[in-house]
Amino acid sequence: MSAEFVVLGAGAAGLTAAYELNRAGHDVVVIDRSAECGGTHRSTNIGGYTFDAGSIFFEQAHPFFAMFPGVKELCTTTFRRQARIAPDGQIRHYPFEPKEVLSWSRLRQMQAVLDLARDRTIIRSPQDAEAFCRSRIGKTAYETSGLKHYIARFHQEDPAQIDVLFCQRRMRFVAQEVRPRALARVALRLVARTREKPKPPRPLFVRPRDGFDKFYGAVRSQLEAKGVRFLMECDIDHIAREQGRFHVSTAAGTVSAHHVVGAIPLDTMHEMLFGTGLGLESIDLVTLFVSVSEITGFEGNVLFNFHPLGRWKRITCYSRIYGVEQGRHYFAVEITQRKHEAKDAAAAFDDFRRHVAQFGIFGHDLTLEGYEIVEDAYPLYRKGCGPTVEQGIERLMDFGITPVGRQGRFAYLPISALVISQTRDQLGAAGPSPLAEETEVGNRVGH
Repeated sequence: MSAEFVVLGAGAAGLTAAYELNRAGHDVVVIDRSAECGGTHRSTNIGGYTFDAGSIFFEQAHPFFAMFPGVKELCTTTFRRQARIAPDGQIRHYPFEPKEVLSWSRLRQMQAVLDLARDRTIIRSPQDAEAFCRSRIGKTAYETSGLKHYIARFHQEDPAQIDVLFCQRRMRFVAQEVRPRALARVALRLVARTREKPKPPRPLFVRPRDGFDKFYGAVRSQLEAKGVRFLMECDIDHIAREQGRFHVSTAAGTVSAHHVVGAIPLDTMHEMLFGTGLGLESIDLVTLFVSVSEITGFEGNVLFNFHPLGRWKRITCYSRIYGVEQGRHYFAVEITQRKHEAKDAAAAFDDFRRHVAQFGIFGHDLTLEGYEIVEDAYPLYRKGCGPTVEQGIERLMDFGITPVGRQGRFAYLPISALVISQTRDQLGAAGPSPLAEETEVGNRVGH
């Protein structure tokens, strides 16, 4: 099989690349090891329940809705109501808000002000996640809010060992909430002892009731109708380059193309081409699928764990969006794990059940319905990893491959709309370019 472009990966970045290249008049083949498109957007149907790995929310102006007519109409409109379990065990707003200091004692408020003044003076150029947060909100607010616990839980690592890159891409709300105007409002309320009314949530779209397959199936059908070809359930053995063309060897045969766009892990591509990885580590995501007879004390549909205990990081409650099924609520529980850790869903569920029992949120009949493991779900931003990532991307691009998306750029991009936007920018910046001197690479590494 031959084409002008081969796109590796059929997640948001790969599908965006296929769309943009096809629209520009190029012949495109998309390769993915999964049976369905969508990347980390995956749905599982179990006994009448539909669960997911990955977020189910789409902004109203999500780029896919303009790219693929009709897919928006497949979705359901809802509101995202988010909360967190704070270190004191209370259900509070997600994420941290400066106005929370109004509920603190006068002594703690004074300590928070002193800490903020000190940390902003001392920490001028933060290099890690902990220093970033302390320089924005001070030590007291950082620890009292639970941000410290959440960052550690997300990475299974001390926040002082996590590069500031994570905060720049995931914790922007910290900087936004402590802008001078926001702090001035809080200061006035501290003096007047008044509270601000919460802002109403914005309406969003969520995936179709019966899962992502319908959504991404429609996306794939539209691309195929325009001539894009898909090789699904297809592992990549190796990539070679000779006589001005790339040769991507897969279980279904070899695909020859002038250009390659890579939306699979950066480290994997580097090892395929050059025989060695970059030493970058990703985080796996274990998602537990759970049902229960009742949920009390929590009115939202997304709950984060900012408490010191418990391995889980986030709950998405589908029954609060799509309705109760078979007389039971159902939801997904996300747990991050390092690559070397054994993935024991039963043990993870026991830990979750023990932890939430103390908050009285769920009934006593929590049931594990199933689970899914997503490998390489998030980049692990170890302190100082930035130059390694940049060097790896530069080396691939010098070779003639354009890496895109979360995976290809080793980038934490919190929403798929941002993945799409950056993929478009990266394709535009790279552009089809003549290959450099011909080199053959034939290292066999599984995708």
